[in-house]
Amino acid sequence: MSPKANLVISPSRSLDLYANFGAGFHSNDARDVIVDQRVADLERALRRNGLNERQISDSLTALNIDPAHRDAKTLPRAVGAELGFRTRLGERLNFGAAAWWLDIEREFVYVGDAGTTELSGRTRRYGVDLETRLKVLSWLYGDADVTISTGEARDEPAEANEIPLAPRFIAAGGLTVRHPQGYEGGLRIRHLGNRPANEDNTVTALGYTVLDLAASYRFGNYQINFVLENLTDTDWNEAQFDTESRLRDEPAPASELHFTPGNPRNVRVGASYSF
Repeated sequence: MSPKANLVISPSRSLDLYANFGAGFHSNDARDVIVDQRVADLERALRRNGLNERQISDSLTALNIDPAHRDAKTLPRAVGAELGFRTRLGERLNFGAAAWWLDIEREFVYVGDAGTTELSGRTRRYGVDLETRLKVLSWLYGDADVTISTGEARDEPAEANEIPLAPRFIAAGGLTVRHPQGYEGGLRIRHLGNRPANEDNTVTALGYTVLDLAASYRFGNYQINFVLENLTDTDWNEAQFDTESRLRDEPAPASELHFTPGNPRNVRVGASYSF
């Protein structure tokens, strides 16, 4: 059973107040399904060969597979709710805000060293979403979205209950041009704040702010596209995670931030034809 309930009250034509509640299932990585299916296939094959439970676990460990996958649930239960409003101020401005919380039965945490995820305990997230849309001129539009959130592992001690890589502050927005003579373009900004890279927050995944500029011109069925990514040539980390590693000259392994650098300033030009 996955009950859901929605309530909307509109005291005026320009204001909607709403409350939502729902239960369902959650999965944040399709690889978990693939890995668990592989483990289930191996387990059946090993059992047909006469191995007992201990021998099956040892065999999976020898293949660098966590035996915990045998009991993993790839679709844990999730329960959440939100309370918010949306308002329209004339024909030019829309604004909305919502406070929300989300409980998940089990959390999948990304393991960068293995390129998979590992299953942890119950988690709780809560936060605020803000959004606005503005028609500046008949051909110029602005938009902004902001999310502020907090997440924690519910069954862990307070000093080690962070959800690794869970965002705390996200913002995105920009200006968009749509001219009737065929010109289109936009200046977009996206920001991701610093966030814990491990459970005790001793390693920080670094935030970033990136600007992109796009432009296009349409004539008939043809369109020319131009994109300038990372306008300010910001140094930023795209994928990053806390992993234990050891260099040749280091006396002991160290748990530290590993990352894939984001793209530097670059230009993409393209053309398209609409049939």
